[in-house]
Formats: sequence, structure tokens, C-alpha cells
Amino acid sequence: MTRHTASERGSAAVTTTITILVLLVLAAGGYVAAAKYFGGRLPKDTTVAGVQIGGMTPEQARTTLESGLTTQATMPVRVMADGKELALKPADAGMSFDIDKTLDGLTGDDFDPRNVWHRVTGSVERDPVAKIDTARLTTAVKDLAEQVDRPAKEGSVAFKDGKVAAVTSVEGRRFDVDQTVRRVSSTWPGSRTVDAPVEKITPELGAAEITRFRKDFADKAVSGPVTVVVGKQSFPVPTTAYAPAIEVVNTRGRLSHKINEARIVKAVGEVAAQQGVAKAAKDATWSLSGTEPKVTPSADGLKLDDKSIAKTFTTAITSTDRRAVVGSSVTKPKVTTAAATAKAKSAADDKKKVLAAAAKAAKAAAGQPGLISTFSTNLTGSSGRVANIQLAARTLNGTFVAKGEQFSLNGVLGERTAGKGYHEAPVIMNGRLIKDYGGGISQLSTTTLNAAWFAGVQLDEYMPHSFYISRYPEGREATISWPNVDQKWTNTTNGGLLIKASAGGGKVTVSLYGVKTFDVASSKGPRRNVIQPKVIKDDSEGCVPQTPTPGFDVTVTRTISQGGKVVKSENHDTHYIPEDDVTCTHPKAGN
Repeated sequence: MTRHTASERGSAAVTTTITILVLLVLAAGGYVAAAKYFGGRLPKDTTVAGVQIGGMTPEQARTTLESGLTTQATMPVRVMADGKELALKPADAGMSFDIDKTLDGLTGDDFDPRNVWHRVTGSVERDPVAKIDTARLTTAVKDLAEQVDRPAKEGSVAFKDGKVAAVTSVEGRRFDVDQTVRRVSSTWPGSRTVDAPVEKITPELGAAEITRFRKDFADKAVSGPVTVVVGKQSFPVPTTAYAPAIEVVNTRGRLSHKINEARIVKAVGEVAAQQGVAKAAKDATWSLSGTEPKVTPSADGLKLDDKSIAKTFTTAITSTDRRAVVGSSVTKPKVTTAAATAKAKSAADDKKKVLAAAAKAAKAAAGQPGLISTFSTNLTGSSGRVANIQLAARTLNGTFVAKGEQFSLNGVLGERTAGKGYHEAPVIMNGRLIKDYGGGISQLSTTTLNAAWFAGVQLDEYMPHSFYISRYPEGREATISWPNVDQKWTNTTNGGLLIKASAGGGKVTVSLYGVKTFDVASSKGPRRNVIQPKVIKDDSEGCVPQTPTPGFDVTVTRTISQGGKVVKSENHDTHYIPEDDVTCTHPKAGN
């Protein structure tokens, strides 16, 4: 048995202590190393949205999450709005995952044994942290709102075709964009279904109000015709006639009506006229059959009282008996039968004198009393044109214009139609020749104008051709077209005028017989503002060829004398456009 001295025992104790200390230092160094190792890795059982990243370094975990969360990052969010399912795509809405923030706190140096142990054996389950671009999300949600939003539609009550036309109000919807953006931002990606608030927009006009208005007024107003009573006569006014005068007014959801009294008065007046109850006074008219006067008697008219219509009819449309008693008054004609008879007798006597003078003039040389003026133009053109002029001349021949009366060539000839025997022949339209019934009778109009010109009568209305035609005197010619382009003049001589017209033998002649009152001199100024025509080739089937003629302005002066003294001097200015040189290239053109 070995014995140690006290000094030896002390030396051994020191050695043991140092050894323990060395062992503790060595052990501590291993723990630190272990702590550092596990501090750089995620806890053993760590998942993010089902993706396992336990034990990985942050770099490994980031790579794994970027790949493993692809499906979750692109999966649409179901937005439920008023029973409608909408899809919000994260990529379009600026929604993605923040991987760094998702991994935040899962690694790091920590020497607490509990935390080190947790990293070695612990379990962590996390949702990915969202990264949201609010502006893009708002824009995407607004796009969804367009699929839901619907403005409220106000109903209405109106009157159509004499019946009530009611439209039911429709409730609107307004998608709450801001609230939906907040809900998506606060729940995604944890929740992939979001309920979007949708506000109901209620129209002002409800169904109950429409029903009330129809019952109280609308259905009654057009339940049937209104009978208008005028003295001993009566007539029905149908709903289709007066319903347009009723206006329905919506005042903050309350319906009322307005009646346009002027339209009511007009509607009742039109029906009254159709039924022969209201009628204008009829002036007496007269005409001559040869030298015998014929008089159509005048007739009184009946006019309904407007104020009476407005008052009684408006009440009647909702009354039980639907009757409106309306006042009326008798209207008198401007020309009575007696006045027309006297005028017809005077004209007949005047015509007898003119005829007698004309007969005498026919036996005597030209220029003897009875013949006031005569004018002729050369008759040329197609057979259809010549036939039109001959027919119009026969119609004009024998026309009598009483002293002070106005002559209208359209009034004498009437509309030129195929039924009257007129042919299609060239007429001028918008600077070009086209074919129309009655083409050519402007030559008769021009010949008549010149006879009137030299008779000294008052020229009221005439229109020259748009371009100059060489067979007519410059500035002294007149076109005619039904119904607006006419030749009118007033007989200002001292007696009636008898018109003799003929077309044949290469001439169109118009003569005026009556009491010679005026001497007429005519002069023409030079052409001015001359414009040359254009050359046109036209391949259309309806083309009519034209001979080129320059356009120009010209002034013709008519000087009227009576008893050797000048009583009037008139300047007549005429503007002619160029007649273009038109060549027709279509095989059927000009036929």
C-alpha cells in the first residue's frame, strides 16, 4: 500500500481539477459548435403550406419554397359576390409570397439548450407571408366589380299606341371594392375564399307606386274613347289620338301626370275635322265655261272652342261617362257666293269682248287691236320632247286670265305624269341632264314668259335654266318643275287676257289677246364672269350627253311705257353655270 505525503496529495488534487476543467472546456466547445450548427438550420420538422423544409439552411429552404409554393402562389382566390363566384388571379392582382419574411426567426445563434434542442427535435408549421401590391390588387378587384355592378333601373309608366306601357323597376348592385381589397389583403394566403360585400341599390320608383298610379289614373285615362259633344253632333276621340298629350312625371318615386292642353286641342280638332264636324269656311269660287260663268257657292265653317276643349276633355278622360261637351262658333268665308257671282259675270263679259277682239284681229293684219303680244321659239328635239310640248300647249291654249288675276303655269298644266300622256325626256337636275316625265315643256314656259314680258304684265315669279340653252334669248327664259318651280305673273293690263298656244311646224308660239295697255322695249347687256365648262366621261347607263356651253352672268332690262311715258324700268340678272361637255360611254346610255 502506497502512502502519499500531504504535498503529494495536494499535487494530485490540482492535477484532477485541471483535468476536469479541460474536460469541461472540451465539452463546452462541442456544445457551442453544435449550437452554432443547428442555429444555421431550420427545426427538424418545419413545413410551410405543406412544403417540408426541416433541417435545411435558409438558402436551401428558400430554393425549396420558391419551387414548392408555385401552385399555391398561382391558385385563384374565390371571391363570392351576391351568389356569384369570381376568380381573382394572384399574378394579375400583384399578390405573391415574401420568402424572406416567411423564414424569418426560424434560424439564428442561440445557446439556450431548450432552443437548441427544439431545432434538433422540434416541429414548426407556418403559412407563407403575403406580399401584396395594393394598387394592382385594387385594379384587379375593380375589374371583378364590373361583372357584378348593375345600376338601378327606374321603372316608368307611359302611354304607347293609346295604351298604358308600364316598366317595372330593377334593383341595382354595387360591389364594395375597398372592403374587398381589405379582406383579401388580411386573409390571403391563409384563406382562398373571400366574401365580397355587395350593396343593394333600391330604385326610387317601387312596384307599389306603379300599381297605385295605374289604378288611380293611367288605366282610367285610356280605358276607351272620349265622346265629344258639339251642339247636336258628337264624335269619338280614340285613345291613340289624345294619349300622346299625357305626360307622366316621376318626382322622387311618386308618380303624377301633366296634360299638354295644346296637344289635346290639336288632337280633338283633327278628329273633328276628319269626322266633318269642324270645318273651315269655304270661299265661293268661279270659273268660265267658254263665256258662261260657273260659281261654286260659299259655305260657313264651324270652329271648336279651344278653351272649352282644354277644360272639358281633360276632365272627361277620367270621368265615368267619358263625355266632353265642347263649345263652338260659326266662321264666315272671305269670298261670298254673291261676290264670286259678280266677279264671274264681269269676267265673262270681259272674255266676250276679248274674244270679239281676237276674232277681229284674226281677220286683220298682225298688230291690229286684240293681239297684245306674241312670241315664238324653234321646236326641236326628240319625238318624246316634241309630244310633251304639244300636249302642254293644248292644255294652256284658251286659258283666260282676268284683270288683276295671277297666272300660274303649274296651276294650268298640273303635274306631268305618264297617265296624262307625258313622255320621259331630258330635264336639268343639279347641273346635269336626266330624263323625267314632261321633259321639254320648259320651252313652252320660256315662250309664255316672253309673251308676258312684251305684254308688260307684272312678273311675279320665274326661274331661268341653270345653264344657258342657245335656242332661248339670254336672260329671258324660264324653266318649270312640279310642284315648286313655277312661272307666275299678274294681269296688270286694262282687261282680261286670252292665251293662245300652239306647237307645230317647227315652232312653239304663245300669243296674248286683250286690251293693249303698255309698250315694252327690251335690251341685253354683255356677258360677264364667263366660266368654261369641264370635260366629263360618264359610264353610267342613265347618262345623257351634253354639248359644252360656258357659264356667265347677264343683265336684261325691260322698259315699260304707257301713253308715251316710261312707267317702269326693270333689270333682271341671270347667272348661268357652265354646261359641261359630257360624253356617255355606256352602251345603253342616252337611249
